[in-house]
Amino acid sequence: MLRAEKLSVAYVGDIVVLDGVSVKVEPRKVSAVIGPNGAGKSTLLKTLFGLLKPRSGEVFLDGKNITETAPHQRIRMGVFYIPQESGIFGSMTVKENLELAAWLFRNDREKVRERVEVVLSHFPRLRERLFTKAGKMSGGEQKFLELAKALMNEPKYLLVDEPTVGLSPSMADMVYDELKKLTGKDIGMLIVDQYVDRVLEIADYVYYVELGRVKAEGSVDYIRRGEFLFE
Repeated sequence: MLRAEKLSVAYVGDIVVLDGVSVKVEPRKVSAVIGPNGAGKSTLLKTLFGLLKPRSGEVFLDGKNITETAPHQRIRMGVFYIPQESGIFGSMTVKENLELAAWLFRNDREKVRERVEVVLSHFPRLRERLFTKAGKMSGGEQKFLELAKALMNEPKYLLVDEPTVGLSPSMADMVYDELKKLTGKDIGMLIVDQYVDRVLEIADYVYYVELGRVKAEGSVDYIRRGEFLFE
């Protein structure tokens, strides 16, 4: 399990972005973080991945405290972060992007080839674009490539930030179709998205964050009722 205990994060001086936030991501389950813009959702993912250091609170992975662990070490432990900003190399082909993503075992060329084949079996659309420069693909296809790159390293946990930002509704649905397919594997996911209806369709547990705090958490049905908004 990946979990955070009472995380508090401040950017400049005393401007608090997260204030005592606790969340957990279980294997083979999807946790969703929803809430208004500026609530601290993306900050939470960056802190879980180690890009930001909490002012207080701790992060644990399978019972081990990883609060001070660097992002590249968390990747080795199976924790991957997919930012809302594109992380692909537009001048490189799909194949080259995938091979570059396999830096954990880059010296094992056979394993690299095997992982590319496994990943492409999940994303047949990318197989059709294998030798296309990534920058020439549509926004949705680039998002598929982002997911595929993460899967190259057999992640245990995926932290997915706004996977549908800038996409058309139809392409956003396709991205969620791919995310849903991953739920049957040994991968735990924490997803932040403004596309609330869609993320709730695949979520097992939901956190509603407002002004840097978890205002409510629980099942999808509980969050859909929205009773906490009037408490």
